[in-house]
Amino acid sequence: ALVKMGKEEEALAMYEKSMTEHRTKEALQKKTDLEKLLPKKRENEYVNPEISLQHKNKGNELFKNNQLPEAVAEYTEAIKRNPTDHVLYSNRAAAYIKLLAYPNALKDCERCIELNPSFARGHTRKGQIHFAMKEYHKALESYGRAMELDPENAEAREGYMKTVSIINSSSGQKDPERLKRAMEDPEIQAIVTDPAMNQILQDIQND
Repeated sequence: ALVKMGKEEEALAMYEKSMTEHRTKEALQKKTDLEKLLPKKRENEYVNPEISLQHKNKGNELFKNNQLPEAVAEYTEAIKRNPTDHVLYSNRAAAYIKLLAYPNALKDCERCIELNPSFARGHTRKGQIHFAMKEYHKALESYGRAMELDPENAEAREGYMKTVSIINSSSGQKDPERLKRAMEDPEIQAIVTDPAMNQILQDIQND
């Protein structure tokens, strides 16, 4: 009855008390179920988009002032208050990138994309992370996806060109085999359809 009334914590206390007097399998199961339910309930009760926005704005201001650990803390609180807002993960990823915390940044980008696969900035930031980690083929894929979603995305185009240039050179020397392997990737083939981008790639290969 207490659970139906939304008084899960009181119900849990009652089960714990009853088990000290008479331990049953049924009571133990109900206690275990409540212990699993309560953290999620508390998390949901903590959600508040308006308060989340306040923390996001504070985080943005701190980010602009290059106060990066403080910005991360504000974005983290914003996420707790609104865990389904994809932009918050993208913003925190940007702070993590500047802090060189690439695994954390990548995790946030992946969550951002999971929440909103059509958010081009999430793919662009993911490309930046893969590039920084020297995972150039993955960087190409992310930049390419960003350009597919937003053909006018200058940051994605620049990142794509820079990545192709790196793949095509090693210590200043051409490496056609690495570029060939990259361009044979089916996912990369599928996204490189822009005639202007194809011309850029051709120019790089001919340099």
